[in-house]
Amino acid sequence: MCNATIKPIRFITAALTLTALTFLASCKGDNSAAEAQSLYDRAEAAINAGDNAGAMALLDSLDNRYASQTEIRRRAMHLRSLAREGLCTVRLAEADSMLVVTQLRADSLRHMLTWVNNDVEGYFIVEGTSLPPTGIQARVSSEGIFYLISSLEGHNIGHTSLSLSSDNGSATSTSVAYDGERNRRDSGAELVHFVGAECDTLGHFAFNNRRGPVTLTFNGPSGATYSRPLTMGELSGVATAWDYASSLVRLKVYNLEHEKLERQLAVARSQSARTLPDPDSTATK
Repeated sequence: MCNATIKPIRFITAALTLTALTFLASCKGDNSAAEAQSLYDRAEAAINAGDNAGAMALLDSLDNRYASQTEIRRRAMHLRSLAREGLCTVRLAEADSMLVVTQLRADSLRHMLTWVNNDVEGYFIVEGTSLPPTGIQARVSSEGIFYLISSLEGHNIGHTSLSLSSDNGSATSTSVAYDGERNRRDSGAELVHFVGAECDTLGHFAFNNRRGPVTLTFNGPSGATYSRPLTMGELSGVATAWDYASSLVRLKVYNLEHEKLERQLAVARSQSARTLPDPDSTATK
């Protein structure tokens, strides 16, 4: 009699437990859907407020935390494409703004330079500058490469590098060893060509110290040196030429960035069009 009573009780207890677990699972599912929808709504609001980066972060959370909410995540694909489109639009506007500013800077500097034809390759120099018997001259290639020519007469030290110094510090070029071409002897003068990264630090230093005074030092490989004050004409020529070359380089960078962002924006707009919800769809949030 006792056993007959216990069996129904155990059966009832198991049934109640199963019902409770089913109920809890149902509640959990409902909560997941509600939480996922909340992230969706917050992402949509962020996009409307122009916070596309914030919207992307919310959509990432939606995908990572609620993988089972496929319908909400499907609708969120359109929001993601809108956020990407917004981010690309902002970045493109910023790049274009920098492009305009840099172009204006390059144009203003271009009026200060003159083109010199050369049998090998032409170049720009700051108008009124020349290479002195002992001194330096800055030049800019047609591609925007900055370079320096140094000349040293009457001091046979076989210089391979240059230094500029002031009360604010100093900068030294890369060494260019004697090879009879870029580092050569010509009519009793030591002539060295420093190109691009070899002398970019000198141009930058001259630009930052363009009010002077600045000292020019010729450095020989054996440790011998020769120094003299850099004239204001030389200093201005180096600073202006470096500024112009740097502007041309930045223009190339901003143009490449503009092209890249335009491609990204086109892709984002295409994705946005493809993921646009069907207005006749019966799907609801």
